Amino acid sequence: GFTQQHFFAGIGGWSYALRLAGWPDDLPVWTASLPCQPFSAAGKGLGKQDERHLLPHFISLVAQCRPTVLFGEQVSAAIKHGWLDDLYSEMEANNYAVGSIIIGAHSIGAAHIRQRLYWVADSIGDDNRQSFGRINGEESSSNIGERPNVSQSGQSCGAGANVCGVADTISKQREQQPNERPSSVFG
Repeated sequence: GFTQQHFFAGIGGWSYALRLAGWPDDLPVWTASLPCQPFSAAGKGLGKQDERHLLPHFISLVAQCRPTVLFGEQVSAAIKHGWLDDLYSEMEANNYAVGSIIIGAHSIGAAHIRQRLYWVADSIGDDNRQSFGRINGEESSSNIGERPNVSQSGQSCGAGANVCGVADTISKQREQQPNERPSSVFG
């Protein structure tokens, strides 16, 4: 019965970050910051053998509930353990298109590097999934594949860019004063 589910959310940063990106609170989404300890330098280095490796359990929930869009993050070190390969394989097997990027906190002006792997998954070819209803303030009763492909600034996001408003940091920076430091959800 919930519109948004934030798994392993810690202090609730996902909800805040999505709001900053223009994602309304009533627009369905799942987020997951799966435990990083199995893959982190601060952990025991057990990788997939660590009992805190919860990706298989999370994928099981996704397969059962079929959320429309998911966002997630993980430490970049998980890649060398095959975590990203598993994510792509399992999500694609469950009929999701997946994309990912590694971004460091320094990219948004933080004084430290702190590399993170961010990913997004968008369900495809499923007529039973929830409809988005609206994105970027535009009403729509259509299926996710038919939603507007335009950013908040009114610019086209290109073919297949279903979540373009979420990554539209350029227009947000233009709204700031010339000498103002860009805001960050990471502090």
